[in-house]
Amino acid sequence: MQNLLKNEDQSFVTYYRVQGGKLPLASYKSVSINGNGKLELDKKFSLDKNLPKSVFFGDTEFMQSFLMKRSTGFLLSGETEGWNLEVIKNIIPRFVDDFISKNAHAELKGVSLRNPVRVSHGPGIGYQFNNAWRELFFACSLGTKLVDIPSKAEMRKFLVNTVMNKNSQTTQKIEGDVVLSCLREIITCKMGAKVKLRKNEEQGLIGLNTFLDQMEKNSSLFNTPKARLTKEISNVRREYNSICEKTKR
Repeated sequence: MQNLLKNEDQSFVTYYRVQGGKLPLASYKSVSINGNGKLELDKKFSLDKNLPKSVFFGDTEFMQSFLMKRSTGFLLSGETEGWNLEVIKNIIPRFVDDFISKNAHAELKGVSLRNPVRVSHGPGIGYQFNNAWRELFFACSLGTKLVDIPSKAEMRKFLVNTVMNKNSQTTQKIEGDVVLSCLREIITCKMGAKVKLRKNEEQGLIGLNTFLDQMEKNSSLFNTPKARLTKEISNVRREYNSICEKTKR
């Protein structure tokens, strides 16, 4: 992923999602930003069991390719207004991006429930997130923004601003308790007693202890008091290591 901004302690990464568009090339507007500035699955999608719960995010090149794909219907018809397109930006710490990339799998049936899925269609780097991985990605937001693309002119303006890295500042905090809860769910889903490994799939989570170390080192990024965050990180680490020991027996 592209590194867009830095502070003294931690570098950050920006992900994008393109949604909406003109049928038949439109995608669901399944992700929204709540009153706290955090990503969430739109209520319509979270309540309807027949609608997809997985979401796609990717780097700048991934976003640009999907923005062109979703707008193709407008370009062919010559329409210049009312595109109904939007782009969601999400800034996360690089250590979260590292954890995601290390545990991402190629697109295999069922793996998306236990791992992020590395999307292979189109240029750039993109991932499909499902279940607890989706909620972990949402919880690790440090800066979210929804950009409406109502016309070709606005799309051109947005792409220029993206190249120039404008509006990349972040002042939010990560929801520490939610992150740790998601990690526990991911560990259970990934390493439960009934889990059957697929070809070349790791039993454990690659880089989890490094991820937890980075949470402690960068405690100022979290909205959880440092003492409680440290205690809960220690608990998750102990639980995970205990499960790892049992799987070796």
